Amino acid sequence: SWEDPKIQRDANHPFATYDDVYWADAVAAGTPTNLGCISYRMKQFWDDFSQAGGWGTTDGKIGTAFTSQGGHGGGGELACMAMQSVLMNFGFSCFGITDYVGFLDTMHYGSAIAKKPRNEQDKMKCRRQGLRLAEFVAYYINGRDECHPLQTKEWEAKKWGHPGIPPRSADTQELTERTTCPHVSLNESPVSVNNKKKALVFTKMEDYVHDSTPAMAAWTLLKLQEFGWEGVVTDDSDYIESADKLSKFDLVVFLNNSGQIFDKTESLLAHIEQGKGVVGVHAAVAAFLNGKDASGATIMEPTSDIFETIFGSHFQNHPPVQTGTVTVDFDNKLGPNMATVPSKFSHTDEFFNFTKNVCDDPDVTVIAYADESTYEGGLMGSKHPLAWYKEMGPNKARVFYSAMGHFSHFYNGTGPSHVTTILQAGLRFCCEGAQP
Repeated sequence: SWEDPKIQRDANHPFATYDDVYWADAVAAGTPTNLGCISYRMKQFWDDFSQAGGWGTTDGKIGTAFTSQGGHGGGGELACMAMQSVLMNFGFSCFGITDYVGFLDTMHYGSAIAKKPRNEQDKMKCRRQGLRLAEFVAYYINGRDECHPLQTKEWEAKKWGHPGIPPRSADTQELTERTTCPHVSLNESPVSVNNKKKALVFTKMEDYVHDSTPAMAAWTLLKLQEFGWEGVVTDDSDYIESADKLSKFDLVVFLNNSGQIFDKTESLLAHIEQGKGVVGVHAAVAAFLNGKDASGATIMEPTSDIFETIFGSHFQNHPPVQTGTVTVDFDNKLGPNMATVPSKFSHTDEFFNFTKNVCDDPDVTVIAYADESTYEGGLMGSKHPLAWYKEMGPNKARVFYSAMGHFSHFYNGTGPSHVTTILQAGLRFCCEGAQP
């Protein structure tokens, strides 16, 4: 928590961090209305963000504001406009909303909603504002013309004869139907969607929650898009356990997972048997552990052999974050895509120890090593693997794993690029190996 470092994030109620602001394309900033203005805690967050170097780094992002208040007419619009002024000061582009969700209910400057229990109109305001924010990101940042906000007003025109204010006679059921109808962009022809290979980016964390996971997932989606792939991010275990759901994907990317992230392994093994690839990043192999230790220092054993089967080894522990030397081997299939990485570089990170040393596995090609003489706590010996790849099964499914990349700055453009260059080479290797 930015307010109290002793309070830890959890998967269901995460605190906002500066890293979240850095990686996001857009921010919906919500604040309680305090005397007709934003709360002091919200102002403190942005003040501290500025002092930490955030000012001048967020230009071009999209922003919107919402607020809660004691009752309707409690100064909420003033608070929204004040919050937008803060976002604009940081370079965000903010937008107004012309929509009405009822004959008398709108959110021109942002949703101003009353305290609990929330009425249905207030909930619809928030949903519509979230829809507009997603559309602005899709249209202006991702270049998706079908997501332009005017496209979605066709529903109102067909229903009521004009886009804009619903008629006074519209009942709650009609208004709710408007809010919950599928987005027009989902009506694309199935041919254009099915032409793309699809990757499942799996982020489930049942135990330790890595702050860097949002930035890591955003970076992965961007690279997949550059490769001409479609990425889907989820923490729903059913996508791994269900043969029907997993069959729709050509690659699975595990990011920073922890805890018992799924139970059934048959579908994942069948995925590999079909020649489809798997990528693991950093704490992916730290799932399925027989203990809990947020520091990572305790030596633990896996409760499942699934990741040892796929990646060749499993997380055991790591010493405290420190700086060590990484050595890169370019004499392999990934070498040409790592040309900008030095053969040796100084690196600050968590240096994982593993249950097995994949350097001893003839089916594994290691591309990056840690020099244990340059830091304390290494348990793997003179050849300490950090990143490697292999091919599995009769159809040679491609598998890649990188232990590096604990921090968000590796993925949001504010830190060294060596980690993501190596990761990009591995991701590209697995994408290019996808079966037709």
